[in-house]
Amino acid sequence: MTTSHSPARAGHRTPECDDATGLGSSGGARDQDRGHRDCASAVNLRKRLATLQAELARRGYELKRTDSGALLIARWGLSRELRDVAAVEDFARQVGATQ
Repeated sequence: MTTSHSPARAGHRTPECDDATGLGSSGGARDQDRGHRDCASAVNLRKRLATLQAELARRGYELKRTDSGALLIARWGLSRELRDVAAVEDFARQVGATQ
Protein backbone atom coordinates (compact mmCIF):
# COMPACT_ATOMS: atom_id res chain seq x y z
CA MET A 1 0.00 0.00 0.00
CA THR A 2 1.38 3.39 -0.92
CA THR A 3 0.49 6.60 0.76
CA SER A 4 0.79 9.89 -1.00
CA HIS A 5 1.19 13.08 0.92
CA SER A 6 0.53 16.58 -0.27
CA PRO A 7 2.73 19.38 1.00
CA ALA A 8 1.40 21.48 3.81
CA ARG A 9 -0.14 24.78 2.83
CA ALA A 10 1.40 27.99 4.09
CA GLY A 11 -0.40 29.60 7.01
CA HIS A 12 -2.02 33.02 6.97
CA ARG A 13 0.60 35.76 7.05
CA THR A 14 0.19 39.40 7.97
CA PRO A 15 2.81 42.14 7.65
CA GLU A 16 3.33 42.18 11.42
CA CYS A 17 3.57 38.39 11.57
CA ASP A 18 5.66 37.42 8.56
CA ASP A 19 8.84 35.61 9.52
CA ALA A 20 10.19 35.77 5.95
CA THR A 21 10.58 39.54 5.74
CA GLY A 22 13.99 39.52 7.40
CA LEU A 23 15.58 36.87 5.20
CA GLY A 24 18.79 38.11 3.69
CA SER A 25 18.92 41.15 5.94
CA SER A 26 22.18 42.44 7.31
CA GLY A 27 20.81 42.15 10.86
CA GLY A 28 21.64 38.47 11.05
CA ALA A 29 20.51 36.46 14.08
CA ARG A 30 20.17 39.44 16.42
CA ASP A 31 16.91 40.54 14.68
CA GLN A 32 15.28 37.10 14.74
CA ASP A 33 14.09 37.28 18.33
CA ARG A 34 12.37 40.65 17.81
CA GLY A 35 10.38 39.28 14.88
CA HIS A 36 9.21 36.32 16.93
CA ARG A 37 7.93 38.55 19.74
CA ASP A 38 6.05 40.71 17.24
CA CYS A 39 4.35 37.64 15.79
CA ALA A 40 3.48 36.32 19.25
CA SER A 41 2.01 39.66 20.32
CA ALA A 42 -0.13 39.79 17.15
CA VAL A 43 -1.46 36.30 17.92
CA ASN A 44 -2.15 37.26 21.54
CA LEU A 45 -4.03 40.37 20.41
CA ARG A 46 -6.23 38.31 18.08
CA LYS A 47 -6.92 35.84 20.90
CA ARG A 48 -7.84 38.65 23.31
CA LEU A 49 -10.21 40.15 20.74
CA ALA A 50 -11.81 36.76 20.01
CA THR A 51 -12.34 36.16 23.72
CA LEU A 52 -13.84 39.61 24.21
CA GLN A 53 -16.06 39.09 21.17
CA ALA A 54 -17.42 35.85 22.65
CA GLU A 55 -17.91 37.32 26.14
CA LEU A 56 -19.73 40.37 24.75
CA ALA A 57 -21.89 38.17 22.49
CA ARG A 58 -23.16 36.32 25.57
CA ARG A 59 -24.40 39.71 26.80
CA GLY A 60 -26.02 40.57 23.46
CA TYR A 61 -23.29 42.83 22.05
CA GLU A 62 -21.56 42.50 18.71
CA LEU A 63 -17.86 43.37 18.48
CA LYS A 64 -16.30 43.79 15.08
CA ARG A 65 -13.44 45.56 13.39
CA THR A 66 -14.38 48.06 10.70
CA ASP A 67 -12.62 48.39 7.35
CA SER A 68 -10.66 51.31 8.81
CA GLY A 69 -9.43 49.11 11.68
CA ALA A 70 -11.58 50.69 14.40
CA LEU A 71 -13.31 48.47 16.96
CA LEU A 72 -17.09 48.78 16.95
CA ILE A 73 -19.50 47.51 19.61
CA ALA A 74 -23.19 47.35 18.68
CA ARG A 75 -26.43 46.39 20.40
CA TRP A 76 -30.09 47.22 19.69
CA GLY A 77 -29.20 49.30 16.64
CA LEU A 78 -26.82 51.52 18.62
CA SER A 79 -23.06 51.41 18.24
CA ARG A 80 -19.95 52.77 19.87
CA GLU A 81 -16.50 53.02 18.36
CA LEU A 82 -13.64 52.27 20.75
CA ARG A 83 -10.01 53.25 20.28
CA ASP A 84 -8.21 50.04 21.30
CA VAL A 85 -8.43 46.65 22.98
CA ALA A 86 -8.00 48.17 26.46
CA ALA A 87 -11.10 50.33 25.88
CA VAL A 88 -13.03 47.22 24.77
CA GLU A 89 -11.92 45.41 27.93
CA ASP A 90 -13.09 48.36 30.06
CA PHE A 91 -16.45 48.37 28.28
CA ALA A 92 -16.82 44.60 28.75
CA ARG A 93 -16.21 44.98 32.49
CA GLN A 94 -18.77 47.81 32.71
CA VAL A 95 -21.52 45.71 31.15
CA GLY A 96 -20.63 42.61 33.18
CA ALA A 97 -19.25 40.56 30.29
CA THR A 98 -15.91 39.99 32.08
CA GLN A 99 -14.69 40.16 35.65
